[in-house]
Amino acid sequence: MSARVVVPGGLYGDALPTGEYAVGLGPQIRTHRGPIALPPGEDFAMFVRLTIIPTFKVAYKSHLTDATWEWDGVWTRHAVGNGVQPHGYTPDGTLTILPPGVGQDSQGLRYYDPSAPAAIANLDITRTTTGWVTGTPTYNPAMPLATYYHVDRLYEWTHRDGIIVGQGADGGALVQIDGVHHLIEPGDARFIQCHRTGDQVSLAITRFTQHDVILRWLTVADLRALPIYHFPEEPPPMPEPNYLSYVKQARHEAADLPAGAERAWRVTNRAVLLINEVDPKANFGLLSKTAGTNWTGYSIDCLMRRTGETWDVLGDAEGAAVAQWSRTTPTGMTDPAKWRPAVVVGPEPPPVDPPTTDLEARVARLEQFMAHVKAS
Repeated sequence: MSARVVVPGGLYGDALPTGEYAVGLGPQIRTHRGPIALPPGEDFAMFVRLTIIPTFKVAYKSHLTDATWEWDGVWTRHAVGNGVQPHGYTPDGTLTILPPGVGQDSQGLRYYDPSAPAAIANLDITRTTTGWVTGTPTYNPAMPLATYYHVDRLYEWTHRDGIIVGQGADGGALVQIDGVHHLIEPGDARFIQCHRTGDQVSLAITRFTQHDVILRWLTVADLRALPIYHFPEEPPPMPEPNYLSYVKQARHEAADLPAGAERAWRVTNRAVLLINEVDPKANFGLLSKTAGTNWTGYSIDCLMRRTGETWDVLGDAEGAAVAQWSRTTPTGMTDPAKWRPAVVVGPEPPPVDPPTTDLEARVARLEQFMAHVKAS
């Protein structure tokens, strides 16, 4: 089957290889069976998902309350999930909702694939979503899971039995097959849903700028026949800036502070402020850390960019606190949601002279009196 359907005004959608689909469209969900009105009071559906196992069901995230709603003939309200895309259906039709909690993947659930290496594919710390690939491991091609599947310049991607579908670095929905990229749809492609059954592939693509959802049904042969996509020529990469001198300056300013976690954090925090002052586009911040050694919820020796890249800036942080500048190991990356702005710490208040005692004041008055007597 090969087909293309445009849903003007659509926002989020899903489609199955067998032809079924669901697209959020204002206060309703448009489906292959007709429109389904949202529950009373709901304005539009986010992150629409569907299944036909064992029966036709649709789920979405509420724009107003973040709760997950599911329709199987009637609407049922479920718990609030964690992250951007917090829910999805397994192949047996089970609705999975990523539980909220500190440390959960802020990007939610990307796609279901029990064959993916869980250690780098699933950031669900509660391990209640076994078999799911969560969002952050597919967020960009620098993540370990992307390296595992040889993903090249695709973002927020889905791997389906050898084909990889995702957002191109310069826009558009692309598919990577045997290392070759093909253009599926141009434009501002986002929140791409991809399913595969045998040779049949289905896609739902949100295009924010065009204000529509594109639904595609293709075979793998159809995908291979799509136009080959050539990425724009890139200039030679600029060497990664080395900000070691600013870390050293921050360490020098803290020379009189006692060793320990607080001093290490102050050096790291000050280094972020110094770097951003001379290079605002660097967008460095502190790394949120609540487990292990930390200072008031921050890492004491690591800083990060908003895009998730991390650097280690202190060796023997709680001891000698030796300034350094190196990517963290093993990946040099973390969840972008852990970025925190540096804390602007004000100067220490100037020392205040201790007030004079009453005795000192009396002596001073007596000396003035005696000087007056001698003068007269």
